[in-house]
Amino acid sequence: MKTLFLHIGTAKTATSSIQEFCAKNREVLEKKGYCFPKSLYKYPVVRESRNAHFLIGKVYDEEGERNLQEEERLFHQGMEEMHRCFGEYEKVVMSDESLWLSSNSSHKDLWSVLKEDAEKYGYMVKIIVYLRRQDEYLSSRWNQFVKEGTTVETWEHHFKNAPVKRKAMLDYAANLSRISGFFGKENIFVRRFSRDSFFGGSIYADFLQCLGLELTGEYTQLEEDVNLALKGNITEIMRVMNTSPVLTRYNNLYWRRMVSMCSEVSDKNYKCSMLSKEETEEFLELYREDNERVAQEYIGDGKPLFHYDVAETVKWEKQNETMLDDMIRVFTVMAYDSHEEITALKEKVKTLEKDNQELKKKSEDLKRQVAENRLSVENISRKSKRYIRRKLGMK
Repeated sequence: MKTLFLHIGTAKTATSSIQEFCAKNREVLEKKGYCFPKSLYKYPVVRESRNAHFLIGKVYDEEGERNLQEEERLFHQGMEEMHRCFGEYEKVVMSDESLWLSSNSSHKDLWSVLKEDAEKYGYMVKIIVYLRRQDEYLSSRWNQFVKEGTTVETWEHHFKNAPVKRKAMLDYAANLSRISGFFGKENIFVRRFSRDSFFGGSIYADFLQCLGLELTGEYTQLEEDVNLALKGNITEIMRVMNTSPVLTRYNNLYWRRMVSMCSEVSDKNYKCSMLSKEETEEFLELYREDNERVAQEYIGDGKPLFHYDVAETVKWEKQNETMLDDMIRVFTVMAYDSHEEITALKEKVKTLEKDNQELKKKSEDLKRQVAENRLSVENISRKSKRYIRRKLGMK
């Protein structure tokens, strides 16, 4: 039967890598009867490989107001493209990490709309979702928002409000129960986001197994993660940079690249986590019971959903002894990058000046040549006139 495999996240579970892998191996998947459609519309700051974003994508006009009519048009356009793909392929694969949360907030009717469409056009829906231990998910998600420039919220404030304001995000059991009410538990692939839990030891092999495929030499794997987190003090440095009125999520790519260059060094010099061991254990107890229900009902391998062993670790503090070093390092990188760019521009100016001088010389030579030719023509003209006069007997 025709099947839509819908990968809905969660965020910060290698979704970018999975999407880029599918896009890079589009032709291989098509040979096997699977279509990973291209996005028909480029949403601002959204990667084109997030080909299911049209399901929940928001569009804003020049005044910053949501354009609901355009959102509706793009939704129907995306659905029509999916239907077209089903005309050529038995399986369609779509992915967007925002679906996990948006389907429980801004687009609560998504699953009912999708189920109705599936019944109308004769295809079944299989949901793929990767789950990460709640403390790791929360800190990684905050890290991503800081990196993207979409938040200036401190970690303390973010974490303090998590159990209340982000209950839908962290209560995996409740969200899965809602989705399974539309498509059935048997059609939901719940995977642990843990290196030692991936089938075949690879996120790509694990994802392909959900599709009923095997990772072989036909596929091109990515050389590295495409969305690395900021580490050490670098997250806080980026967060403070986000408070600048000139920095937005639409122009922060340069600054993100600069701070990312210092991330590994910061992590090496200051190994830390955002929570203490005691805070982590207390936080996980809020979700342990529901987590084990998820493992039993959706995975059924007799293992807990996550391991709950929490290592002793240094809790990050802003006034740590390596912060100043990291700040100097970040701004040194920025200054060096600016110096390199200025040096390159100076060399370009020198080249242009040299080219200009050569053009100027050629122009002067051409002027002299034109002047000489004009004199020659005038001389020939005078001689011609005298010759004609002599022939005509004129003085």
